[in-house]
Amino acid sequence: MSIYRQLWLAAIASMALALGGALLASMLGARDYLGSQLTLKNHDNAVALALMLGVEKPDPVKTDLLVASLFDSGHYEEIRILDPQGTTLSERASVPAALQAPRWFVDLLPIAAESGQASITSGWVELGSVRLRSDSRFA
Repeated sequence: MSIYRQLWLAAIASMALALGGALLASMLGARDYLGSQLTLKNHDNAVALALMLGVEKPDPVKTDLLVASLFDSGHYEEIRILDPQGTTLSERASVPAALQAPRWFVDLLPIAAESGQASITSGWVELGSVRLRSDSRFA
């Protein structure tokens, strides 16, 4: 093999290696960004729901309506309202749907987001807590 061909193969191999490394770094960065954005969304929506429920002492019907409206308007895995003792007052959970991406891709680069949690308070009285988790399949 001539030196000219060896030089071309080395250039092509180094370009392919650089492209692969840049693609991997970009995908990992996007995964971390989406995970942090989902965590922030979870926290913000939990606080908003807790504030809506804390305006006045929530009754079960109002609680279910607010949880249902938030659950139906967004893509959530779970929304749960707990009383101060930890008993579930209202809960909505979605059933896992078919993935749009291949299973190997989802397993290779999972998006991890923390659940959003907030306390429902009215003045200094704690009325319960909210926990919600967005569905990461859409990200």
